[in-house]
Amino acid sequence: MSRKKIFTIVLILFVLAGTSLAVYNFVLKTNEGPTQREGDGTQNQTVLTAKPISQDKAFALAVGDDDLTIKYYLVRNGHVVSSDFDGNVIEPLSTSDLSGLVSVLWSPDRKKVIGVFKNQGTTKKWFYDHSTKQSSLLPADAKEIAWSPDSKKIAYQYATSDGQYNNISVADANGANWRSIFQTRLENLKIEWPSPAKIYALSPPSSQQEGTIFAIDAATGASNKILSGVWGLEAKWSPDGQKFIYSASDQKGKNLKLFVASSDGTQPKELPAATLAEKCVWSGDSQTIFCAVPQEISQYQIWPDDYISGNIIIKDDIYLIDTSTQKGTKIAQPDNEQSFDAQNLVLSPQGDYLFFINRVSGLVYNVQLNL
Repeated sequence: MSRKKIFTIVLILFVLAGTSLAVYNFVLKTNEGPTQREGDGTQNQTVLTAKPISQDKAFALAVGDDDLTIKYYLVRNGHVVSSDFDGNVIEPLSTSDLSGLVSVLWSPDRKKVIGVFKNQGTTKKWFYDHSTKQSSLLPADAKEIAWSPDSKKIAYQYATSDGQYNNISVADANGANWRSIFQTRLENLKIEWPSPAKIYALSPPSSQQEGTIFAIDAATGASNKILSGVWGLEAKWSPDGQKFIYSASDQKGKNLKLFVASSDGTQPKELPAATLAEKCVWSGDSQTIFCAVPQEISQYQIWPDDYISGNIIIKDDIYLIDTSTQKGTKIAQPDNEQSFDAQNLVLSPQGDYLFFINRVSGLVYNVQLNL
């Protein structure tokens, strides 16, 4: 066979191969449906959109006590605003200027708050009842505070600067009738009170130390360690108090993971989301969670330290995760004209709306859940 014929045959085969590859890439491959990532239980389905519903930067989201509105504080002046779920009707609830207000903790009944004020280097914590308009100054050495499930009491770490006192105390919501129930040498504990009988004390989240969770009997003060040796530990309990999710990293702040466990710390299971527990919210059935999950995590980021300190802003997707089956579905993501880093996630009582503060813009966003 001549060289000319051989060249012609090779050229024809090359053209046919190129044509076949083009048909696959531009016809067959583009017609594939949503994919499922192998082995992690995540179904990649985006069906919903998030939209801003506030006009000002906000913090401290809570559903209104009518279950039909969302309310929040304004960053610029501490005013309290109420909005319908779609942001069409916005009304003031309080127009008192609150200078130095930096954080607010709503009670479970959404009628009372603990407000933290910082002015001229001094930190003060105030109890305020939005229904009765009563307020009271809480003890100066009260650190992290948690509400009881019935909104009638608070638990807090009471630690003096001289080290003479360091305990977990329980008091009425206004700080009266306090009693110490648990002595500790640990500092800066985070306190949670998800069920009437149990109070939980957590070491501060950081990849620089191993995290620990203590369960404390609210009546007797008897305690036991339910989780330890977890770097970067953050946790959030289910509404029924029977389980909790927790996030963890390795000792270098890498390899961020999310887990679910029973309330006693047993039966931990990894969930299909690399995110912080604080970027999730439980649904009322204590089975499913909604989580804001970073689209990308840089190898240079240290979790959770860099995120807590505000050194990084990320771009999130929203996932719905069943903690029993460990299956997750992406339900929302930013469009080309927006980006959101979701914090302070709140779910409506009927489970038909998800709300969050966008850390990028400071505005309140909603996602209408027609799942």
